Amino acid sequence: SSGDECVELDWNSTLKYLASPAAQQGGLRSWLWQTCQELGFYQTCEDKSLCPFARGFHSLEIDFEICDQAFGVSREDVAANVAKSHAYYGGWKMDARRILSVNGDVDPWSML
Repeated sequence: SSGDECVELDWNSTLKYLASPAAQQGGLRSWLWQTCQELGFYQTCEDKSLCPFARGFHSLEIDFEICDQAFGVSREDVAANVAKSHAYYGGWKMDARRILSVNGDVDPWSML
């Protein structure tokens, strides 16, 4: 025996955890809140997409369920919030200056 313990995971327990204060550790809830309230930045891989990774494993419905269960934000609210952010920031046609886009090497998520 290596001393490692198995952890049983299920979706309902995950949703309950994400709705709890315990999920605030490390900023997880902050990021989820932003995706539900402003960004809608979801990394999905739909069944009939050209996504090269595990098609059908992570759908947009999963992210909408997280928003609903963790924050009480409906899919319609997410869509409205994202539309407001796009209108405010200019969507794909931002009128901004002095923006630096890097290749991702310094992105703390790049190792994930």
